[in-house]
Amino acid sequence: MKIRVLIITLSLLSVCLSALASAADNKVELEVLVSNYEELAVDAKNCTDSRNQKSAPCTRFIEIFNNGEINNIIKSFGNNVSRYLSIDQELTLRGVTAVGHVADTLGFLFEKQTQKLQKRT
Repeated sequence: MKIRVLIITLSLLSVCLSALASAADNKVELEVLVSNYEELAVDAKNCTDSRNQKSAPCTRFIEIFNNGEINNIIKSFGNNVSRYLSIDQELTLRGVTAVGHVADTLGFLFEKQTQKLQKRT
């Protein structure tokens, strides 16, 4: 549990410090962004639901994470959330929910990795 809180806190800190994220300027662009977030959230949720790091959804999610795409998504969303709220509150809240699922899955994966490392020592 402490690891999950640490991961979420670090993710939020990363979001706050990043200044180089692209943002949606209108509702159509925001809809596309939120749709992409929700697609990633489905993979994230499937990974967490599988409870197995080696499952296909987790493997896909880890690959996306290793490519840096998740970090970019979180940074972009966090940096621009106030702008998104001014465009469309409902869409933005859907994005918040999707990013939350992604953060939960990151916590799950890091927790599993920590458990593996603790067993080795």
